[in-house]
This record gives sequence, C-alpha cells and structure tokens, in this order.
Amino acid sequence: NATSIGQSAFNNCTKLANISFPNATSIGNNAFYTCTALTSVSFPNATSIGSSAFYSCTALTSVSFPNATSIEGNTLSRCTSLTSVNIPLVKNIISYAFINSSKLTDIYLGYNGIVRLSNTNAFNGGPTNTIIHVRSEYADQYATATNWSSLISSGRLTIVGDYSD
Repeated sequence: NATSIGQSAFNNCTKLANISFPNATSIGNNAFYTCTALTSVSFPNATSIGSSAFYSCTALTSVSFPNATSIEGNTLSRCTSLTSVNIPLVKNIISYAFINSSKLTDIYLGYNGIVRLSNTNAFNGGPTNTIIHVRSEYADQYATATNWSSLISSGRLTIVGDYSD
C-alpha cells in the first residue's frame, strides 16, 4: 500500500528480484540504485521517478512507467540488460537518463507532441541503434527537434511513427 518509495530505500539491495508497488506515485532518488538482481518492476501509478532511481540495475530487461511525465538524470543508466522502455506520458528526458544502457533497442513515447530531450547526453555510451516509437503525427517533427535531430542524423536513434495507445 506504499504511495511513495523514499530516497535510497533499497539502495544496493542485491537479492531483490521483482518489485510491485501498484499505489506508489513517486520513486525517490537512488531508490533502487545498484539492485543488481532486479529483473522486473511494476509502478503503474508512478508519475515521478527520481534521478539514479534504477542506476546500474544490471539484470533489468524492460520497464514500463505508464504515468511518468519525466525521466530524470541517470534514472536508467548502466542498466546493461535493458532492452525496452515504455514511457507513454513522458514529456521530458533529462541528461544521462540511459547512459551506458547499451542493449536498449526500443523506447515507446506516447506524448502528444515532441518529448523534450534536455541534451544528447541522455544516450551517451549507450545504445547505438535504438528505435524511438512515437505517434505517427509527430514522427517527422522529431527529425528537426532540438537535440533529437543530431542523434537521428548520427544514426544512433531512429524515429518510427507507430505508437498507439
């Protein structure tokens, strides 16, 4: 019944594999920092996810935060097994959000508009051919959007207009 997960609450918890907090609306900074056995998470109502919340959760393969509006700095950095992220309401992705998450192949963005990417550092040292799934009506706009355009032209990201609710 927890409605929030505090800062560093499960920091360095090496035996925690699966977590579900259906009522939690916020996840604090470093909440699951280096939880290396963590393979799945469920936070269907989380709107706020703190910086480095899942930093270096090396066994985590996919995450879905259906109500999160912002992905903070280092939130999913060094998640070396992470392949898929579903963040349909996110409006902002902050620096280093996915740094060194080299297996990340699919990110699903459902926001009605262009998701603000604070800078290209969100993907440093990480994925080299990630597909960004967006609503079809916004796909072309990403090609010229601030910070997205350089990642797209470099070949590091591909925008595909195939997202639907």
